[in-house]
Amino acid sequence: MSIYYNSKNNCFYDSNINEVSSDSIKISSKYHFELLEKQSQGFVIKSDANGYPFAVESVLTADEIIMINTSKQQQLLNVVNAEIDILNRSVRLRRATDADKKRLELLENYSIDLYELDLSNPDVVIPEKP
Repeated sequence: MSIYYNSKNNCFYDSNINEVSSDSIKISSKYHFELLEKQSQGFVIKSDANGYPFAVESVLTADEIIMINTSKQQQLLNVVNAEIDILNRSVRLRRATDADKKRLELLENYSIDLYELDLSNPDVVIPEKP
């Protein structure tokens, strides 16, 4: 088995399975495995000026960071709002303890903090749940 890398397509080819184009570079099976390991850890495969592959840490764009932060914000709001609903019900039915009322206040403030996050800032710090 021979493994080849094609920088134009950013793909690996096994010569026993695939037709390998002439502009591909042969790499060792060991190096191929190392690159795949790095890729599974979040690295991306790039090629140097000669078309030889190497792994580099993935750098997220500002838009990707904003999208991730928006998703995280929504997930956290869903969780905290569910807990707030239960605590509000306890208060309404006069079953809430003083600790429940205090927790409700903390969670409501936390939910407002989450809602007011500036998600257009890729360096936004998401607050910890109380």
